[in-house]
Amino acid sequence: MNKKNVILSLIFLILFVISIFMGPVIEINKFIILEIRLPRIILASLIGALLSLAGLLTQTLFRNPIAEPYLLGISAGAALGAFISKYFLNLFPYQGQFFAFLFSQLIVLIAIFISMRDGFLPRETLLLAGIALSLLASGILSLLIFLSPSERIKIFFWLFGSFSYAQWKDVIPVTVIFMLSVWYIFFNSRKYDLMLLSDEEAITLGLNIKKERIFLAFFISIITGVSVSITGIIGFIGLMVPHISRRLTSSGIHKNMIMPCILTGAILLVLCDDFSRTLFNGAEIPVGVFTSLIGVPFFISLLFKPGSIS
Repeated sequence: MNKKNVILSLIFLILFVISIFMGPVIEINKFIILEIRLPRIILASLIGALLSLAGLLTQTLFRNPIAEPYLLGISAGAALGAFISKYFLNLFPYQGQFFAFLFSQLIVLIAIFISMRDGFLPRETLLLAGIALSLLASGILSLLIFLSPSERIKIFFWLFGSFSYAQWKDVIPVTVIFMLSVWYIFFNSRKYDLMLLSDEEAITLGLNIKKERIFLAFFISIITGVSVSITGIIGFIGLMVPHISRRLTSSGIHKNMIMPCILTGAILLVLCDDFSRTLFNGAEIPVGVFTSLIGVPFFISLLFKPGSIS
């Protein structure tokens, strides 16, 4: 582990400990620490890491440094699935998470299907298909929210992401997904390096570009869909963190980017969650509001930085 990763790890550990004791509750007891704050902080760390890795891979998939996972329509599909399951169905426990994940995968599957051109999967067509399907799902969701005025506040809170209801039962599956994802990315990092080249160069070097794009699109949809289904939509993490990590590593090699993405994403989202639950004296704000307040200026700064989006 290099020096910068060690520093990031120390920052994360210090922030983790501080976050345990941060909050509107003055008297901290065993229950608050073990059953409320610890699962919340761990979940925020894992989701921050997963969204960061998903952002890195999305920028690789589209070979575009301003791409983020939600461009594939994953978030809109997950939101629509969660809303439909929560307010129109009553089938089994955790159906909200299940349908959010199911709809997110369905959106990506449809985007891939309509993007196929003569055995190839063009990046530009996939991107446009994802945006179109995202707008369609958002339109349907807006209509359903309009028809359900009593649920608007709850939906608003979910759409902007929240760790308010984090429990240990959420932490365990996300931890498994996180560990498998890190292994999978590390194992395939060489392929992702090749995907940054032109299609002709990648094919010449032995990469099956169509197959790898399909696999990568589904992998991104899985880790993003899991994140959205549990915590709601938390924007800009997948956009910001890969850029920060590239500056820290001075390298675009995926193997070198994995650890900085994990640590930076975890630090950023835990910090935003700390602000969301402590800044307004007990009145919790959706964490996605804070990531947007940071992310929008960050995105605008990229537009004015020469070569940052070329």
